[in-house]
Amino acid sequence: MFELHEMLHDNYGVCLWVALAIVVFVAMVVVAVVHAHNQNKREQEFNDKMSGIIEEQGA
Repeated sequence: MFELHEMLHDNYGVCLWVALAIVVFVAMVVVAVVHAHNQNKREQEFNDKMSGIIEEQGA
């Protein structure tokens, strides 16, 4: 663990906690992007389904 701290600090100039925070931040961004994509897909499917129901009732 101490060697990891030294490597991060000496080679990249960041503390171990900063490196962990960056990893968590990247993971949160990935989760948010995937969630937004899935939500848009579900919303589009819902709108298509509702349009079909409205057309059936109107015809």
